[in-house]
Amino acid sequence: MQATPTFADPDEVLALLRATTVFRDVPDEDLAALADGFVHRRFPAGDVAVREGERGHEIYLITGGAFDVFASEVDGRHRLDTLRTGAIFGEIAALTGGRRYATVQAAVDSTVLVNEETNFHQVLRASRPLSEAILRSLDRYA
Repeated sequence: MQATPTFADPDEVLALLRATTVFRDVPDEDLAALADGFVHRRFPAGDVAVREGERGHEIYLITGGAFDVFASEVDGRHRLDTLRTGAIFGEIAALTGGRRYATVQAAVDSTVLVNEETNFHQVLRASRPLSEAILRSLDRYA
């Protein structure tokens, strides 16, 4: 059973967000608003962070460890990628309110920062640069 998440230090989160390629061009005041909503979570190796087909409401920023990304296909489950420290995932479903396109599972004991949909959407509505950064990040799935 997972412990109750604790809120992350916004200054720590801001520095981590600023270091990602997705958010590097977003003004600090917009990132600071987003940083306020993150909590720490730990995932032991093998635990699933998000499951393909489920509704998504959070975005994740990996702060330690690695996560494997799997998708179901006609001939079974395939590993698409391994995400490491500094990567984000979950933003498509959080942005659209739709279902997850893949299952993301901790490859090793891992830590993340998680931002709930409510905070994410509030900040997106208020920040055009942040919205544009998220939309540009979706190109990696094309």
